[in-house]
Amino acid sequence: YAIMAGSVVSIAVQFGLYAPLVRELTDNSDETREILLRYTSLRFLIMLVTLAVTAFAVYYIGLPTHLAHMTCIVAIGFGFRRMAFTFFADLRVHGQQRIESRIVMRAVVCSFAYAFLSLALGFGPRALSAYLLIWGFVLSYFAYKAVEKKYGSLLSGSLKRELLRPTLSTGTLFAAVALLRLGFHHTTIFFLERSSGSSAVAYYCASLGVVDVTIMVISSLYLEAVFFPEVNKIWPKDRERTFTLFRKNALWLLAITMPITYFLFIESKTMIGIIYPASYASSVYVLQCMAFTIPLFCLASVFYHFLIVTKQERTLLALSLSAFVVNIFLNGKFVLSHGIIGAAMVPVFTGLFRVLQYLIICQTRHKLFSLFDVLVPLGCCVFIVAAHKTMSQLLPLHLDLIVALGIYVALLVIYRLLTHGPLAWQKAQ
Repeated sequence: YAIMAGSVVSIAVQFGLYAPLVRELTDNSDETREILLRYTSLRFLIMLVTLAVTAFAVYYIGLPTHLAHMTCIVAIGFGFRRMAFTFFADLRVHGQQRIESRIVMRAVVCSFAYAFLSLALGFGPRALSAYLLIWGFVLSYFAYKAVEKKYGSLLSGSLKRELLRPTLSTGTLFAAVALLRLGFHHTTIFFLERSSGSSAVAYYCASLGVVDVTIMVISSLYLEAVFFPEVNKIWPKDRERTFTLFRKNALWLLAITMPITYFLFIESKTMIGIIYPASYASSVYVLQCMAFTIPLFCLASVFYHFLIVTKQERTLLALSLSAFVVNIFLNGKFVLSHGIIGAAMVPVFTGLFRVLQYLIICQTRHKLFSLFDVLVPLGCCVFIVAAHKTMSQLLPLHLDLIVALGIYVALLVIYRLLTHGPLAWQKAQ
């Protein structure tokens, strides 16, 4: 209950405000102080309302006192952690991700130091859950201080109240898109629980957790924190360069995620066996299928940010809505009749549909890719499979895959050095 409530508060405080915030900070750099004050005020107001609703829900459900306190503490911590992203957006726009990483490390150290101390002193779960509260407070405090150092106190600035309604309206559109994207896996879980019970949901979520880690690193830590703020600055000045950056990043993400996908597909039994007990054997097939969602989701995320940068939000909403409808249809078709096997296939088919519709829109309007670009991921797949088959004749199990993928990664690094690194610079000289 506590983590679920915290996640709801986190999603509500986000409320689709990150993308419009980055855009405003880029387009109106002279009004940064007012922009940060406006978005901070909106998020704080949304957080207070959501926390009040959470407290009422806890009271209405009738949770035990200690569990009710834990739920409220965790929800507040998640809310303040999301509040910090208002200030992180400014750091990202100005290429100061190192400051953000240092702030995150402080929050992690402080919160986990408290958590380990609480365990050592024998504190109960209620006191232990406060580590998430400390994490959120420390993150928000130092993120605000980093911004205050540049612009002065936000509290002394003037708030343009007439812009609150348009900002909230834009945020509502992005929030709808975010909720539709969030609903893909939750819809599958809903259908799976109805068809096969809670044990099948546990097997599905086990594989989903492995895949989500990879997707989170690429989507959240790279595309949202680094790539999106950078291309958002370039778009008004040089649109052709923006198209080139999106095309190259899409191809590079495919090249990077291919070996990860292949590794999870081949070693799924080993991975599940290491992380989970023997009863989770059904998760092996799910992981083999869901491994293919990694390149699909990352490619869809590139197109998602492309439509945001090029200010095609309504198109993005329409595409997200159509993908959600297709996802519901696929769940009704496969999950109810085939159980966990169908649930494993639904994310792959949904991902394919999302990528195809994004690709059609971007290609017809902007001609992002050439025929050669389409052959690149196919060439990567062929090379990985061929290298693994060759190494399997020479090396023992597991080692053959490691060596094959190592050769592939080494060739990628060499190509990168020849085209963008010091070797390319020396050649130009």
